[in-house]
Amino acid sequence: MTRSKILPALFLLFFSAAEIYSEGISIGTGARFNLNNGILNIPSHLSIKGKLALSTGTINIGGNWANSGEFSPGTGRVNFIDGKSPVNISGESRFYNFRAITNTGKQINFEGTKTQSIINELKLNGTAANLLVLRSTAGGSQAKINLEASGNQDIDYVDVKDNSASGQYLAKGEASLFHSINAGNNLRWFTSIIPLVVSPDSASVNLNETLQFSATGGKPPYTWSVNDTSIAVISSSGILTPVIDPKTAKDKVCTITVRDSDNNQVTTGNITIIYPKPDSQPKGNIDTSSPGSANRVDGYDLYLLARAFGSGPQDSNWNLSADLDANDIVDGNDLIILGSNFGK
Repeated sequence: MTRSKILPALFLLFFSAAEIYSEGISIGTGARFNLNNGILNIPSHLSIKGKLALSTGTINIGGNWANSGEFSPGTGRVNFIDGKSPVNISGESRFYNFRAITNTGKQINFEGTKTQSIINELKLNGTAANLLVLRSTAGGSQAKINLEASGNQDIDYVDVKDNSASGQYLAKGEASLFHSINAGNNLRWFTSIIPLVVSPDSASVNLNETLQFSATGGKPPYTWSVNDTSIAVISSSGILTPVIDPKTAKDKVCTITVRDSDNNQVTTGNITIIYPKPDSQPKGNIDTSSPGSANRVDGYDLYLLARAFGSGPQDSNWNLSADLDANDIVDGNDLIILGSNFGK
């Protein structure tokens, strides 16, 4: 057993496979403490102004954690244990495993506006008789806990106020499901997540039209994508625009995916792009939109065929509708087809 230790500048201390007890530790500016795979028991306070490297070891701390230096978590664990209460966690630290478990009742005050990040495990547990109380050091100013995307959480019997879950949602659902108290001014805690929904789920759109998609639920903003950009493209606001393929008159099918800022995603059913059907008009009717010419084969159709004559899909004057025999070239055969139906 040792009393409180102060590690001065340029002091290097390395521990491996050992259990150490110290009432309190202050790692001075320029000093480095490598715990490696050891166990460090600190009933009182820890101050980091130099460097503390944990590797695979464990720190059991009963008092304050103050980090204004550099903390390297490795894959180790920091346990905030029963003992002193309330205690403060100040500065910003990134933990691999973070546990705060109390059987007797404990209050942990996180420094307001600062972020404590957890890579792998966040475990916050009290008991029915003695809740683990989480507060900000500045009432009304949220402290932040960032449980990273790869992390797991175990939260039960806590009382939380003035805290923002800046990474994953924490304790998703009503507070009562976690035997806990939502004491107010919390963000992304005890929240029943509204499922991400996209509308329409399936639809058809004509080649020369656009289609507006919308999303609700999840966490905005949303990001839109289409599975095949040769069929259609979609804007950042969810407007789908078909892409014209001059080599085909067949309908095409794509799907749309919307993703929220928590990386949740939903994909639609089939979205069908409808191409004009030349066979629905008299053979040789190239123009299907102009008043007076749309439903018959006439001189304007002959004009359009002449403009495209000799072209293939790679040419700038190509007109798919003028390729009446669908052989990828506008030629004399198409002219014969048009002539045989002229006036119909």
